[in-house]
Amino acid sequence: MILVEGAKDVAALRNMDIDGDFFTIQVEGGPVRAAEYAWRSGRKAVILTDWDRRGGSLARSLRENLSSLGVGYDDRVRSDMAFLARMYCKDVESMDTVLARLRNHPTVIS
Repeated sequence: MILVEGAKDVAALRNMDIDGDFFTIQVEGGPVRAAEYAWRSGRKAVILTDWDRRGGSLARSLRENLSSLGVGYDDRVRSDMAFLARMYCKDVESMDTVLARLRNHPTVIS
């Protein structure tokens, strides 16, 4: 289960051939509902919010809510993406464009 902020994030991830059970936090009721959904599924959650200030705040809230329900989570993907892509973009929805530029011009990203 992958917790993302919105529908554009899901679209970008699918454009990068990443598929799975997505929960769109902003559309489907916020971090409390996301944690409850993950708890009901019985699966570990992957937190993949943007790496801007709002995304960081949302990630903290998700960690707190998931922990309170005893749901395992992984936020390393978010952390790694933020570290690698911070100079090119600040959000998940732009990652497919960054990846496309890298594929077309592996030595230059404008």
